[in-house]
Amino acid sequence: FPVTIEISGIYRGQWASVLRPNELDRQGTPTFRTYSASVDFRTQKGFIDKDAFGVGIVMEGDKAGAADFGTISVEASLSYFKSLNYKATQYIAIGFQGGFMQRTINTTKLCFGTNYDGVGCNPSLPTDPSLFNGFDDRFIMYDVNFGLLWFMKIKEASDAYVGFAMHHLNRPNESFIRGGNSVKAQVPFKFTGHGGVRIGINERFALGPKFIVLYQGKQWETNFGTDARIHFNTREPNGDGFSAGVMYRIVGGDIQAAYKDQAINSESIILTAKIDWRGLSAGTAYDINIGEARYASRSKGAFEIFASYQGSFKKRRSKTMFCPSW
Repeated sequence: FPVTIEISGIYRGQWASVLRPNELDRQGTPTFRTYSASVDFRTQKGFIDKDAFGVGIVMEGDKAGAADFGTISVEASLSYFKSLNYKATQYIAIGFQGGFMQRTINTTKLCFGTNYDGVGCNPSLPTDPSLFNGFDDRFIMYDVNFGLLWFMKIKEASDAYVGFAMHHLNRPNESFIRGGNSVKAQVPFKFTGHGGVRIGINERFALGPKFIVLYQGKQWETNFGTDARIHFNTREPNGDGFSAGVMYRIVGGDIQAAYKDQAINSESIILTAKIDWRGLSAGTAYDINIGEARYASRSKGAFEIFASYQGSFKKRRSKTMFCPSW
């Protein structure tokens, strides 16, 4: 675990090819966009040597659709890393996260049946005011999450990890109808399972098979694939290097819904690349749609870019030995 501080940020844009201007909508619709920034710290020891505490804070934002349906959240986390052996090559970590989320929507950009003028949406026509009884276009809710992670160092250039997380333990109410006319719309539990292994092929190369499974409500998603990594310095396989990979995403829907929505569907092929250099990391990912959405998106899916910095405070080297990165 050579890292005592990590600062990271990521941006994701999606559906630009679908929402582009066209004959019916000359302006088009803004791309779905998500961004996040975080800072994490780790103490030099926990209740005993070779253990450690972790603390962090993360800010996330999301905007979707023509009505700017948005979410902004700020959440803090606390975790404990427990060493499972004398050499500190195997750990189990437990963490909790909690904070606040704000939901917003711009109702002036919504179009209802009363706005239809026979040709299209006419925002100058009146909207039925009863539609907005008790409506709050900006509200705050709190959220609680939990996670568990096991990881181990197999040898100098090989390691493995597997983890589980449960989100929205308190089932926050995300309905825009508040007050006396309140309507409950509780966020479903979200379950995440993930894991991977890094296999050192030789002193220069390594492979990293990995997977992540997400399930929420009646929907699920699975991503699996592998990275190939080149170490710049053969004596430090956890240091500088370049990796590239490919993943495959499949999705499923409501088992009681119409045919095809309930089936296992191919969704995307994901291409990834990352470079690590002296504590700095930067990378990108790009989705190529291969499911039915490819006809509308022309196979152009989402793209992501991220950057992070990992470092240690001077004169405070860690007593622990290993921490996985992915």
